Amino acid sequence: MDHLPRRQRIGEWYGPAGFGLFYHWGLCTGGGSGDRRPEFQVPYKHDTVADFEAAAGDPATVATNMVDQAVQTGAKYIIYTLFATTDRFALKYPTRLAGFPVHLTQDYAGALIEEGKRRGVQIILYIPACADDLWDTPGGPWLPEGY
Repeated sequence: MDHLPRRQRIGEWYGPAGFGLFYHWGLCTGGGSGDRRPEFQVPYKHDTVADFEAAAGDPATVATNMVDQAVQTGAKYIIYTLFATTDRFALKYPTRLAGFPVHLTQDYAGALIEEGKRRGVQIILYIPACADDLWDTPGGPWLPEGY
């Protein structure tokens, strides 16, 4: 199948896949908004990485729960958001990558990739495009301009 053009390979995989789950999960789960209008500005559920990681728990357990949900619903893939404006651009894995001032110490993305691989659920990492007017949400800027 690797010899087929990329577009055809994608079509042959997604067609039978049926549907998947989208996880936009992180520091602001349950609160927060990248929308700058005052009526949409609500406190972040987890103000610090330590608070988030304490609430989330072990990455392997989180990954197992996410993949369990996919398997139980018949989803063949999970789209997982690596970071978002509402999370203050916190990557879901430890990194020293410049430009990301909020760093998790636990590897939630890696645990999910491994659990998906183990259980036959495709993990697709989603990196959202960020509108110019959202890169410096209140308290920011979270990423250097032009990143």
